[in-house]
Amino acid sequence: MLTVAQLALVGLHWQIVPAYCGLLLAGWLLWRQRSDQKGKAMAFTADLLGIATLLALWVLPIFGLPAPTGSYTVGTTGPLNWTDASRSLAGEAGAGGRRRELVVQVWYPAPTEWRWGKPARYARFREVSVAHSYESVVRTNSVLDAPLAEGGAPFPVLIFGHRWGGSREQDTFLAEELASRGYVVVALDHSLNAARTLLNDGSVAKSDRANLLSNFEATTAEAIEALWARELAIWVADDEFVLDKLQQENGGWFSGRLDMSRVGAFGHSFGGAASMRLLGLDPRVKCAVNLDGWTFNGMDARTTEPVLFVYEGSGQVRLPETGVEGELDRADNAAVDGSLARYGGLRAYVAGTQHLDFTDQTLKSPVRRLTFTGPIAGRRVREITRGLVVGFFDRNLKFEGRVPEYPEVTMERHLLPPPPDPPKLRTGNRE
Repeated sequence: MLTVAQLALVGLHWQIVPAYCGLLLAGWLLWRQRSDQKGKAMAFTADLLGIATLLALWVLPIFGLPAPTGSYTVGTTGPLNWTDASRSLAGEAGAGGRRRELVVQVWYPAPTEWRWGKPARYARFREVSVAHSYESVVRTNSVLDAPLAEGGAPFPVLIFGHRWGGSREQDTFLAEELASRGYVVVALDHSLNAARTLLNDGSVAKSDRANLLSNFEATTAEAIEALWARELAIWVADDEFVLDKLQQENGGWFSGRLDMSRVGAFGHSFGGAASMRLLGLDPRVKCAVNLDGWTFNGMDARTTEPVLFVYEGSGQVRLPETGVEGELDRADNAAVDGSLARYGGLRAYVAGTQHLDFTDQTLKSPVRRLTFTGPIAGRRVREITRGLVVGFFDRNLKFEGRVPEYPEVTMERHLLPPPPDPPKLRTGNRE
C-alpha cells in the first residue's frame, strides 16, 4: 500500500529504487519462509537497501520550493516551443538548415482565490540528466494553465536568463515569488548553450558550449572575451525575439494584460550579462539585475537605466586572482566600476554566498560540496535574493517602495553625477 501511494503521489525516481528492491526481496523471503544463514543474509541485504534509499533521499531529496509570499496565486504555461525562422538552430542569421528553436516558460499572476488545477512539475524527464532525473517528479507552487489574473493588470514583464550551461527553471524560487507579486516572468532555454533543450520533434539538443569556459588557463583572455561577445549577441537576439512574440501574443491569450512599456531583465551569471546587454540595446527594457555575472561588453550600450549587481561574498576583501581568470576579473570590475561611476546604479555583496547561491541549488542537497554553495543558510539567501530583486523591480517598474537592507548585505548606492553647470552669460553693455 505504501509503495502504491508513493508511486501515485510522488512518482518513480531513482532514489527509491533500492527500497523497492528491498521490498521485493523481503516479500520473497516471507513467501519462502527462509530462516537459514542465506535467508538471514538476504534479509540483511533488504535492510541495507532500505537504508540506501534513506541516505540517497537525504543527499538528494525530492525538494520542495519555498512558498511565494505575494498576494497572487502563481500560474504557469509550462514549456512552450517557439521558433525563430530568421535564424539557424545555432543562432546564425539567415543560415540554412534547422531553424532556431527556443523552449519558453511563463510564470504569471493568477486570481488569488484560484485553487483548481494541478501543480506544475519542476522539469520534464527528458530535460534533465539521469543523475537529476528525480527533478521531474518535484512539484512546484505554480498551477499549470491557470487563468491570468484581471485585477492589477496590465502587469510588468520580466525576462530571465540562465547561467552558462544552465536551464530556464534554475531560479524557479525567484520566478514564482515575482509572479505572486504581480509580474509576468518569462524564462527561456538558449538552445545549444542550455544543458538540455527538448525540441519540437522530440529530440534533445544538448549543450555544445558548456565546456568552452571550463578551463580559463587553456586559452587567452582575448579569446574568451571574443567567445563571450559572440554568444552574448545570440542570447540578446533570442530575448528580443521572445519580447516580439509576447507583443504579438498580447492580443491573444494574454488579453492585453502584458504591459510591454514596463519590461525588466534579470539573469544569473552569463544570463546576468545578457540582461545588461539587452538593457542598453532594446528600448522596451527599462532596468536590469545581474546576479553574480561578469559583463564585459554587456555594459557598452548602457547609460542611465537603473541596474542592480548582486555579487557573492562581503565585498570588503578581494582575494587576488592570478592568470587568465584574474585578468578577466579585473577587466570586468573596471567596466562595472566605470559604468556605475558614470551612470549610477546599485551594487550589493551578500556575505557567506558563492556563485550558485542565487539559484535553486540551495534546495537540492544539504551537502554543500554537491551544490557548490556558501556557508550562509539556504533559507536566508533565498529570502535576501527575493527581497533585493523584488524591491528593485518594484521601485523601477511599479515606482513604489525601495530596495531593502539586510545585515549580510553590503550595499553600494551610486548616484547619478550632477549635470555640469550651464555656461555663465557675460554681462555688461553690448555694442
